Parts: sequence; C-alpha cells; structure tokens
Amino acid sequence: MSIFSLCQKSMSLLSSRHRKVFVLAILTQFIINLSDVVALGLITVIGSLASNYIIGSDPDTWIIKLLDILNLNDYSVKSLIISSLSIVVVLFIFKSIFTSFSMHKIMKFLAKRQAEVSIELIGRITSSKYSWLKKQNSQKLVYTATDGVHSLITGVLGSLASLISDLTLFVMIVSIIFIIDFETAIFILVFFSLILYFSGRFTQNLSMNFGARITKTSVTTRNSLTSLLNSVREITLTGNQKFFTKNLDLNLTLNSDAKGLSTWVQQLPKSIYEIALVIGAFILLLFQIKNKDFSEALTLMLVFLVASGRLIPALMKMQTSVILIRGYQTGSEMVIELIDEISKDQSIEICIPRQIDLTSAPAVKFDSVTYSFEGQLVPAVNNFTFEIAPGQLVALVGPTGSGKSTLLDLMLGFYKPDSGTIIFKTKDSIVRPESIKNVAYVPQMPVLVAGTIRDNIIFGDIKEDIDSNKLNSAIKNSGLDSVIKKLPNGINTLLDQIGNSISGGELQRISIARALYLESKFIVLDEATSALDGTMEKNITDHLNTLKEFATIVIVAHRLSSIKTADTVVYLDGGKIEGTGNFLELQNKLPNFAKVVADMRI
Repeated sequence: MSIFSLCQKSMSLLSSRHRKVFVLAILTQFIINLSDVVALGLITVIGSLASNYIIGSDPDTWIIKLLDILNLNDYSVKSLIISSLSIVVVLFIFKSIFTSFSMHKIMKFLAKRQAEVSIELIGRITSSKYSWLKKQNSQKLVYTATDGVHSLITGVLGSLASLISDLTLFVMIVSIIFIIDFETAIFILVFFSLILYFSGRFTQNLSMNFGARITKTSVTTRNSLTSLLNSVREITLTGNQKFFTKNLDLNLTLNSDAKGLSTWVQQLPKSIYEIALVIGAFILLLFQIKNKDFSEALTLMLVFLVASGRLIPALMKMQTSVILIRGYQTGSEMVIELIDEISKDQSIEICIPRQIDLTSAPAVKFDSVTYSFEGQLVPAVNNFTFEIAPGQLVALVGPTGSGKSTLLDLMLGFYKPDSGTIIFKTKDSIVRPESIKNVAYVPQMPVLVAGTIRDNIIFGDIKEDIDSNKLNSAIKNSGLDSVIKKLPNGINTLLDQIGNSISGGELQRISIARALYLESKFIVLDEATSALDGTMEKNITDHLNTLKEFATIVIVAHRLSSIKTADTVVYLDGGKIEGTGNFLELQNKLPNFAKVVADMRI
C-alpha cells in the first residue's frame, strides 16, 4: 500500500469535523513556517550589508531600494545589522516554540481520536457474531484494536502532519532562495532532492521490514506468553520449560532486535545529511568563487549555510516521518483489513443489542433445528425437535462432540440455525433467543473481570444502591461465603491481591453467585459444577431445584451426579436426540446412558 493510500485510509476514520480540524492544524503550521522565510530573507539582507561593510563598498542596489521603500536610509549599517539580527533571533525562537506547541496540540487531538477509534472498533468486534469471533486469534484482535489503531491514527497521521509541515517549510525556503539567486536555488533543490530520494528509498525499505517484523513478533509473543502463563503448572511438572520458552525467547529476541534497528534507521538520516551538508557547501563554494565576485559569493555562501541549517532539520524530519509511516504500515494495515472485513463480509453480521427481559419462566421450543459449522459436512445439530416446559430443569448429556455446547449456543442466540426455529414463549410474549437479555449463564471455564470479588458478582450492575439481601443470598447459595471469609478484605478484596491463588472450584462458585444474583428467568449452566466437591455440588443442585418455580433451567453435564433430580434428561449423540426422560426412566430404557451411569457408579 502506498503512503498516500495509507494516509487516505487513516483520514477516512476521522469524522468530517475532525478532518477539518486536522487540516486547520496543518494550515497553522504553514503560517508558523512563514517566520522562517522572513528570517531567511533578513539573513540575506544582513549578509549583503555585512560583506559590503567589511570590504568598505556601498550596499548593493537592491538593498538601497529596499531601505528606501522601508524608509530606513537614515540608519547606520551597523544599526541595521543589529536590528535585523535581533528580529531573526526572535523569529527563529517564535517558530521553534509555536511549532512545538502546535505539534503538541495535534498529537493530543490525535490521541483522543485514537481512543475513539479503538473504542468503536472494540465495540464492533464484541458486537460481531459469536461464530466469527470464535475463529479469530484473540491476541491479534487485542493488538489490532490497541497498538494497531495507535499506528494508524497517532502514528500515521501524526507523522503526516509533521511531514506536510516540513515539506511546506522546504518549499518556502527554496522559493525565497530562488528570488535571491536562481543558480543557488537550483543547486539546493536538485542536490537535496537527490539526497532525499536515494536515502529515502533505502531507509523506507528497512523501516517497512523492521515494522513488519515488530508487528508479527509482538502478536506471536503475546500468544506464546499467554499460553505459557495459562499452562505454567503443567510445564513445571513436566520439566519442559526450555522447550516451551524457546519460541517465546526467539520472538522476544527478534522483536527487540527489530525495535533497536528501527530506532537506528530513524537516526540514519542525520548522518546522511551531515555528510551532504559538507559536500554541498564545498561544491557550492568552489562554484561561487569561480563565477561571482568575493562579496556576492560570501553573501550566497552565508545564505546557503543558514538555509541548510533550516533545510536539513526539515529534510531529516521529512525522512523520519516517512520512515515512521512505513514502520507503522503493517500494524495500520491490520486495522484496515479488520475494519474492511467487518464492514464488507456478509457473514459477519453485527449483533443487534438485546432488548427483551423475560417476565416469567419461559418455554423453549426447538422445531427441526439443524446447524453445521463452516467447512463441515456433518451437522453438529441435526433436525433437533424438543420443547422445554416453563419452570423445568432440563439436563443435556451425551458423549464429547454430541452437540451439547452447540445446542446451548443456539439456545442462547450466539448461533443462528441453518434451518428450523427456536422460540422462547412466556405469558406475555414469543421471542427469539438473540433478542433476550438478562440470561444467567455459567460457563465451563468462567472468566473474572478486573476489580473486586463484589464487582465480579454484580458483573456490570450500575445501580447506585445494590440490593445487599440479593447479593448475600447469591453468595450463600453458591457456597462462596466460606471463601470470602478467608480473604483479607472479604467481598471487597481485589483480585490483584490474591493473584492466581483462587482455585477452579472457587472460580466456579463466583460464576454461580454471579448467575444467582441476576435472578434471571432463564438459567444455563455448562459443566458449571465440574470443579466442586460432592457436598458443594449437591447444595447448589438443591438450590437450583428451589428456583424452578421462577425460572427455566438448562444444565449441560458430564458428571451425572449433578442431574439426578432433573425433570428431564436429554441424551444426545451425533447432534440428535437418542432418548429423553427423567434420570431413572432414561437409565432403564437407554443402554448407552445406563452404561455411563454404571461407569460412574451412581
């Protein structure tokens, strides 16, 4: 992708108003750069006056005309030189201060836009269809929505603002030199343009390669480190730390090496232009001495050196800006590709926010539901027809891969059936699963959010007055009260304080307390008691049975001890119903289920 296309894509992510603000900020930089042009013009005057003053000759004709126009003929040459020099100093200081201030404002503006784009992108990611999300690399999404957006907005547009500012300064200075001396201006323009072109080609390629390496190794390192931290016990017990850290070490080394070389590339233009200045000054001096009188040659040499003192920093910053844009390109393209994928791919539907609260325990009706995962010929759920009555506790059981979790995801509205329908029916309404909110869901592997134990139970409840009775009831009935008593600050203990010391069973109890706190009319538990001891599992199962008057409950279980009191057990195999009934009925009429019961000695 060209730099122009990349910058165009970056600008397209800004609103119309923000694009105007950005352009206005660049125009402000243009106005500030005029001070450099005025200063350079004054230096030309100072050089001409000084050289003529030194050799004792009258000022040049154009200087006399200028002084006459400005009505300054009565001032001595010495006074004019000192006054002009003072103005030059003020202009240079003004330019440096206001350029810095202007860039500070631009970067603050871009930082806010970066946050807005990141928030919007994360919103689009999290509201995308669950089936699409499951196929994504989570660490790549995290990198794209954070560091990638930084590359695209602050990185590319910040560098673009600096590039345009320095490019206009370069054009202005060369233009004023054209007015002063055509030959010197042509030399400066050609000489520095050639230096900029050839050094730019070299450094851009290096920057793109290092930038791509940094992006790739950053994502890979996050994946490797996450896997390492999640499996530290298994790795420690097998004694294979070196094997599992080898890939991480390699990526960290490559990442650090690329970052170091990227920094070196950014510094490279400084050395190139320092050498160019010496060579350019030498060539120009020989030319001027050969073709001009000494006074004029001295003036033009002074103009060249002062102009170079302003041009070279501008050229170095231009080249650095291009290097940075190229360095940010890979991360930026990841953002562009993700936005395009979400926007254009018809399979990535944006979820409509769930609006409907269930007012009573619902009936759930499946009518000839079939669902296949992309690329698989055999349906995960095949022609499934079943009805859950209001207030029932229904258990889904079956061997691994029988379709239990897929059926749950269909029931929760994360997947849409390829054919058939699923409806929830209450006393007041008939709704589809993707419209329902306030569903209590306990996953097999619960996730904690940053904050306290209390934050993890109320889970985003923003009401100012939290119902303490409801909270305490959820804690007690989940068996979490015995855990909380051991914590340093009880329910207000920050998870950072206890680190990874929380057990799998305690984690499940927090998740169950979260579900009970919702007081939902529809409760779903996916292997939710697998890490609990028998007594705690029985206590929670007994409490769930008391909720049937108010809620419909669906449980997925491999441990059959947790579903002995279920109203209906549905045995699945190959995405189809093999049998239904209460625990004893199914045990008596379905050999496969009876064998599982016997194997578990229930």
